[in-house]
Amino acid sequence: MHSQTSIGDKLSDAFSQMVKGDKFYANGEYSKAIPCYKKVTKSKNLTDREAAYVKLATTYKKVNEYESAEDAYRKYMEINPEPAKEVVFDYAQILKANGKYEEATEQYTNYVKNNPND
Repeated sequence: MHSQTSIGDKLSDAFSQMVKGDKFYANGEYSKAIPCYKKVTKSKNLTDREAAYVKLATTYKKVNEYESAEDAYRKYMEINPEPAKEVVFDYAQILKANGKYEEATEQYTNYVKNNPND
């Protein structure tokens, strides 16, 4: 019974951190949203982790921390073999902004290959 409570607490904690992060983000308080999303990246739930990495990357972009944004996108790509097309495109843009043109080209190529009608 104790382990069920712990699992439930961890799930609700990840959810509450995500909600808290989303509220900070919506209010333009990006530096307050970052630690919330970081906590969720440690969740056992893969879907929560994926969402947290994307939100973390997006938030880092808002505060011009492109290296951190790149890292968050990379971690998302590592755990998601079929990433959302918007994420692939955003990741390519961050790589380009960080001067990693070869990697950016590779991601843009992946985007076009997987989304020929866009």
